[in-house]
Amino acid sequence: MARTPIIAPATTVQFTTTSNTTFRPSPTSTTPPAGAHFADLIAPDHAVVITQDTYTSNALVGGLVVARMRELGAPLVVVDGRVRDVPELKLPTYARGTSTVGAGAGSRVVGVGGEVIVARGEGGEGVRACQGDLVFGDEQGVVVFPRAVLERVVELARGVVLADREVLGDVLCGKGLAEAFREHRG
Repeated sequence: MARTPIIAPATTVQFTTTSNTTFRPSPTSTTPPAGAHFADLIAPDHAVVITQDTYTSNALVGGLVVARMRELGAPLVVVDGRVRDVPELKLPTYARGTSTVGAGAGSRVVGVGGEVIVARGEGGEGVRACQGDLVFGDEQGVVVFPRAVLERVVELARGVVLADREVLGDVLCGKGLAEAFREHRG
């Protein structure tokens, strides 16, 4: 995880299982050419957002793949799935879990640069991430938001930070938390 907040545009990568021959990625994505590795297709200085349509026990990326991303200037990697070679991941990496099994054992890349769905819940809903959306990561987690709403996100975040400062000031002066929340958070 990133100790210093990082914000960067996204390059998206869509995996599917090797057994799924019918899955079609977003029409805006590019299928990697035969013999190409998706890590070589990452846009320079982009955060990499990786997902798979179904969760598997294998990792989607490991140390070698992340090393290539780092060489292309990726500031962070988000994997809605598993990773491996954790000590070798010399880049802030957010993932659902780990595995000792590589991607080739159960997954294949079907698209780079298109719309993907990450953070799916049990009902299948999730968060849409597109090429060029903004990825923000720090030591507490990661969030993706459309570039088109950047001004609104900054405005809302600024308001939350200011309100929380007021709440903290009141609490440190002895006011109850519920009362401070009512006064400053509405």
